[in-house]
Amino acid sequence: MKKLRNINILLLVSSIILLAVLGSIFIITQENANLFNTPKMTTVSAKEEKSILILHSYDAVYQWTNQLHSGIIEQIETIEQTSNYKITYYVEYFDTKLHYSDEYFAQLYEELLMKYGDMAIDGIILTDDNAYEFITKNRETLFKDEPIVAIGINNLYTVEEIQPLTTVISDKVDYDRAFKEALMVNEDTKNIKVIVDQTTTGIYLKKELEKTLEPYSETYNVEYLDQYSYSDLQRVLYEATPEDLIFYSVFAQDANGKRFNPTYALRDFSEISSVPIFCFFEYEIEDGGFGGYVVSEMTYGKTAVETLEKYWSGIDLPSIIQDKQLFKFSIYDYSKIKRYHITEASLPESAVLVNKPPSFLDQYGLILLFFSIIMALLLMIIAHLMAVNKRQTVIEEKNSEVIDLSNELMDTQKELIYMLGNVIEVRSLATSDHVKRVAELSYLLAIKAGLPENEAENLKIASALHDIGKIGVPEKILMKPGKLTKEEFETIKTHTKLGNDILKSSKRELFEMARIIAYEHHEKWDGSGYPRKLKGESIHIYARIVAIADVFDALSSKRCYKDAWEREHIMEYFNDQKGKQFDPRLIELFFLNQEEFIEVRKKYSHKEQEVV
Repeated sequence: MKKLRNINILLLVSSIILLAVLGSIFIITQENANLFNTPKMTTVSAKEEKSILILHSYDAVYQWTNQLHSGIIEQIETIEQTSNYKITYYVEYFDTKLHYSDEYFAQLYEELLMKYGDMAIDGIILTDDNAYEFITKNRETLFKDEPIVAIGINNLYTVEEIQPLTTVISDKVDYDRAFKEALMVNEDTKNIKVIVDQTTTGIYLKKELEKTLEPYSETYNVEYLDQYSYSDLQRVLYEATPEDLIFYSVFAQDANGKRFNPTYALRDFSEISSVPIFCFFEYEIEDGGFGGYVVSEMTYGKTAVETLEKYWSGIDLPSIIQDKQLFKFSIYDYSKIKRYHITEASLPESAVLVNKPPSFLDQYGLILLFFSIIMALLLMIIAHLMAVNKRQTVIEEKNSEVIDLSNELMDTQKELIYMLGNVIEVRSLATSDHVKRVAELSYLLAIKAGLPENEAENLKIASALHDIGKIGVPEKILMKPGKLTKEEFETIKTHTKLGNDILKSSKRELFEMARIIAYEHHEKWDGSGYPRKLKGESIHIYARIVAIADVFDALSSKRCYKDAWEREHIMEYFNDQKGKQFDPRLIELFFLNQEEFIEVRKKYSHKEQEVV
């Protein structure tokens, strides 16, 4: 049994550990392995309220604007988690790609004045030139004293042209480095082709590109794809060869004047193109661009909020921030690398690969670490349990004889109790069968009353000593065939106290149970019994059970002073004494199962008259 228990313990521990492993895997999966990257929270008594107004030149449908905004919001959330600021922000989209007129800007002015004229604003972020120029023009009446950070600005301004409390973060693409890096990746280049349109933005960008590409025209054939219809441009891309280096600048309108969503256009071009399409902005990678040395618009957005925070801290800031390296990175789409069979070795060492499926170790490394630790602990526990089990086996083998001896002593103890009970009953002119019957009847009634099996079994053994006190009663009284005198009956009654005195010195469970039975089995439910006139449930359940078993067998048996009673007479007597001499609940159980009690009596009856 102990070996089995150890195995069960081992299985339980193993199950718990496996559940811990599964729980760890679930947590890691749910948290995307960011358990250790949670921003540190600053404990503060109260947050300082700040408000930011974000004014975008273009609508959120444009990826450039959308990514700038995402960077702004992400940095606001970071600052709230790591500083003493509670920031509320408001957003307006001017949508000047579709609406650009004096009337439209006059309407914008009135709306902003109405919505924010009387509101306390702690800082303003402007994205792209149109919003910056609009606010600069109306600064005296709109947001005169609020710090302004402008990002994504293409036009070059001098320090003198920038108003006080304003910082402009210039948006200048490093075209030269972008082309040099692309040529390093595509060593077979003979033709440089740039996708650009004839919109106002396209014309401006083409001029910027021409300045950069003029020196390259001596070595490469440079072509601007601004004279093609949409379908013709698709054909050019489809027929491109490794000798063609394709760059995407902007495409919102073809040569026929048909307008397109730049995001969808780039996706179409990327799907049909036979060569990778390099781009200048990070967001264009998600739209199908291959990548390159690109501007990170998310970084622009984050820097704008960081700059405002410096204003709030009283730090002196320059009017212009123009760091070519601050917002530009070498970023490439891994899926396009595989599609166009480009080797990673041809990319710059600092290149970042996006959309790259994580390796097995990248994806499950932390899980494997957890699993390895848990498995090591599991093996240690198993080894420990095996050692304990081995020691336990040795102990069990050494103690087996002791256990057998203990069981033998227990059996001997039970036999001695029965033998002693038989001696007592014989002395009082009963037979040994009476002891056996009372024991079996008590066991049956105990089970019916809901006592546990082991407790009912012990009650069966202990009941044999219910009349042990009769040892101290003179034989002439015990064996008297006729009716006892009052004095003789009082002497008989002393056997309950004598039984208590005999058994009370033992601390054994069986003898304590026997003492209770010997002392209380003549108490009556209504309190008229002896020796202590106990009443109801103050009489121990053991004594109440044995009392019924004893009386039932005594009435059913022939004695020197009486004949055995008939069954009907016995049942009438018990019914009459229900709630008087006997526990009424136990009597009901006795009546409900009387056939079983009769069968038990018959089984252990030999010479004595039985109830029929």
